[in-house]
Amino acid sequence: MKIYIEYVLLQNIIINYFLIYLSILSIKIIPNKWRIFFSAFLGALGSIIYPYVINVYIINMYKVALAFVMVWMAVGKAKTKNILFAMLALCVYTYCFGGLIYALGGQSILSGYLISSRIMWSICGAIVAFFVVMKMFTKRQYKWHKAKQYVYEITLFNDNRHFSTTAYLDTGNNLMDNDHTPITIITPAVLVNICDISLAQLFKKDLTNTTLKHVHFLNYGTVSSNGKMLVFKIDKISIKNQNTSYTYSNASCGLVYKQMHKYNVLLNYQQAMR
Repeated sequence: MKIYIEYVLLQNIIINYFLIYLSILSIKIIPNKWRIFFSAFLGALGSIIYPYVINVYIINMYKVALAFVMVWMAVGKAKTKNILFAMLALCVYTYCFGGLIYALGGQSILSGYLISSRIMWSICGAIVAFFVVMKMFTKRQYKWHKAKQYVYEITLFNDNRHFSTTAYLDTGNNLMDNDHTPITIITPAVLVNICDISLAQLFKKDLTNTTLKHVHFLNYGTVSSNGKMLVFKIDKISIKNQNTSYTYSNASCGLVYKQMHKYNVLLNYQQAMR
């Protein structure tokens, strides 16, 4: 049986590259593709001596040392804890795909490079496909986690009423009231739950004779328009995000009549800095 060393190196580089890439993604570090490539190339070169070492203990120690160097080279400057976790992830992925090779190649895995080229290229393809799926999954999880950081649970209190809902932290909302308190933007759907107000008053933007305090208009400007916003005070707003919670007393709210996607409340960017 002929062994083409260039095919063996190419297959090893492909397998090493994607396994190391997955390992680094597992510890939530943005991979450097060039570092991973050189690491994968080093691993491929180092694997050439496998068939010539008979002692099982020596070859296993050599593999562990080589894997550590590969991970260290790929991760770069990182905490020892991150390197060890990446090393553990690499071992898990390697043994998972090693089992796949064993299943496809049978006992031939014990004979080093006697696995057929067709099977090895199939394994390379399977690893690449698995990598694509995992990257799509981690990217989706990252977006979900990032979006969750901007969603808060809030409760608005006014007089003897309170209303709970979810709010979105709008980093573009930097409106400040006359007393320099941040303005929370709400829609009429929220307002009707925290005070007695008729549809006629809402239509006329008339908040007199309500339990709201310090009702006034405030000039504001955006990229596309300028205008006046109806601003008022309520007793307090309780805000919670994951493990953080705090309360604003005598909170300022601004009323808008346009739809704000799926949220009825937009928090001020300063309300997330505690």
